Amino acid sequence: MQVRAKIITHRTGYAFICLLLFCGFMSHAQVSVDSTRLMNALKALSSQEMAGRLSGTNGISRARIFIKNNFNYAGLHPLESNWFIPFDMKAKNYPSQGVNVVGFLKGESDSAVVVTAHYDHLGVKNKEIYFGADDNASGVSVLLEAAWLFVAKKTAPKYTIIFAALDAEETGLLGGYALVEYLQKANIPVKLNVNMDMVSKGYKNELYVCGTYHYPQLKPLVDLIGKRYAKVVLKLGHDIPGSGHDDWTMSSDHGPFHKQKIPFLYFGVEDHKYYHQPTDTFETTPFSFFYHAAETITCFLNDYLYQ
Repeated sequence: MQVRAKIITHRTGYAFICLLLFCGFMSHAQVSVDSTRLMNALKALSSQEMAGRLSGTNGISRARIFIKNNFNYAGLHPLESNWFIPFDMKAKNYPSQGVNVVGFLKGESDSAVVVTAHYDHLGVKNKEIYFGADDNASGVSVLLEAAWLFVAKKTAPKYTIIFAALDAEETGLLGGYALVEYLQKANIPVKLNVNMDMVSKGYKNELYVCGTYHYPQLKPLVDLIGKRYAKVVLKLGHDIPGSGHDDWTMSSDHGPFHKQKIPFLYFGVEDHKYYHQPTDTFETTPFSFFYHAAETITCFLNDYLYQ
């Protein structure tokens, strides 16, 4: 092939440089999710072996070990000497302790961005396993993928990142409340909570972001990701007071952070026919949507932590 030389004028040269800068910014802004690793995590956490991950059961203990191993292999450090931070569970018919799995990546600032996803689900009812692929093996899988991606950057984020897989969300956000209390007692300042709960089964290609009504300063950042990354429809909402079931402000583990006036963003899809059913399985997951949802969330985190 013959290579033809091109003369770059002052104007075209300026445009070319701007294009390079833009492409460099885009490359820096986006992170590349490992689809195999993401799907394998979803499959493992929603497997028969995990038996629906009911708090206090052998199934959730297996899930806990899987999460801890991923945190460890990714290169995080445990927040304490142990990856597991237990807490009392006072709900009826539950054991005395739940267990959060918590690791961190040191940032330039001691102020923390806390990334959360609950790993418990409903267990076995009437001999049927409630696998909980979307709720919430999906959020935990993105949590694990974010840990792998950001450690691999080999660059300190602006803020310390705390990665927390939370127990007993289905029991009343108990793991979330326990984590907030723990962070306050440890005098760890929290700048933002990003919570993921049900992020895989978006059959309308819609991923909601809840929280910008309460914390409007976060809206421009979310809008930017929505415009830049159009493979899923990123929608704001489900956070207006007085809207009943449409208000998700206290619907998952971001709620305890909000109660302490800590800004949050909650990523999730709307309820679907598989919600809290035994059919919420790996096989009923729209894999393309899940992959792009994971990329959208990790790109937001990347922009917030590294721009």
